[in-house]
Amino acid sequence: MRDFFVCPFKTLHAIANLNIKNINPFKMKKTNDPIKKTILDWFLNDRDFESGKKIFLKHGASMSFKNILNRGGNSKDNYKFLCYELARMAGISEGRYKAMLKVPLNKVAEEKEPANVPIDYNKLSTEEIIKSIEFVDPSKLDYHLLKSVIKELNIETENKKSATLQEAFNQARAKKLSTVVPDKIKRSIKLREEFPFLASKECPAELKVLVSDMLTAYENYVKGHEELINATEPQIIADLSKEVVEDYLENRSIWEELNHFKNEGKILGEHPLFAWITREKEIRALSNAELIKLRDQLKNNIPRTEKLIKDEPEHSQFGARVARLEQFKKELELVKSLLELNE
Repeated sequence: MRDFFVCPFKTLHAIANLNIKNINPFKMKKTNDPIKKTILDWFLNDRDFESGKKIFLKHGASMSFKNILNRGGNSKDNYKFLCYELARMAGISEGRYKAMLKVPLNKVAEEKEPANVPIDYNKLSTEEIIKSIEFVDPSKLDYHLLKSVIKELNIETENKKSATLQEAFNQARAKKLSTVVPDKIKRSIKLREEFPFLASKECPAELKVLVSDMLTAYENYVKGHEELINATEPQIIADLSKEVVEDYLENRSIWEELNHFKNEGKILGEHPLFAWITREKEIRALSNAELIKLRDQLKNNIPRTEKLIKDEPEHSQFGARVARLEQFKKELELVKSLLELNE
């Protein structure tokens, strides 16, 4: 069964027969469209996933793909999809943008200041990942690397399925977190001192919402942290481990948003809240007929995605599918409330 998000590329046969040599990737019509210029510059001088993602999050139309980019992160499939979507936005044909990808980056790219992008932990050694285990999301790790980490940690698992290994990884990560409350978590209760702009009338409403979420995540983290220390049963430890890690990462993600606004004076916009705010506005603008149509689509997509998650726990898109399922359910609740339905 296919995913809800279907790869928009042509058939493999067509790609295999594409004659790249006959395509001049730089022979394109001039354009005054700033977005198209930005995308063309990305293909010629950048091609970094994070910077391409920011372009699409700002100018792209597909909310489902924006959610995949925010939750699923950099993967081979997501990078391909991103290239396709950016090229389509700029009116660049499939053959031309693929030819561009085969041409070495221009010197301009080498002279640019290094981008502040997240670490790709798949490029690190097993030892380095274990050292910084509290910052690593196991769903983003290559299966073989994840397996190697679990082996190095001397953790025995009932099977070698990806989901099982991720659970073991999360447990090890939470065990490290249970030894000490990170400095940023300790300091998060002093938000007003750390981020004085929160008291300003000009402070974006979204950041104030995030502060509320951050305090909740902090309280949940402290509570879970205490329970984790005293837990003895394996299943309880596993459940608490997952919750503690999620609360910690949520706290850290919001901290990064606040810190970016403090230093740059503008919103970073990488927290899922921002994508949801945009999507919520789109849904609220729909007519009743459109809402009913969306409701029916979501009712079909939810069980289909649940089945994919259950049947293929080792799939490379497992994390993205889980995020997608959460998004579908959230949208369905909003649609039902707008239609005033009690189902």
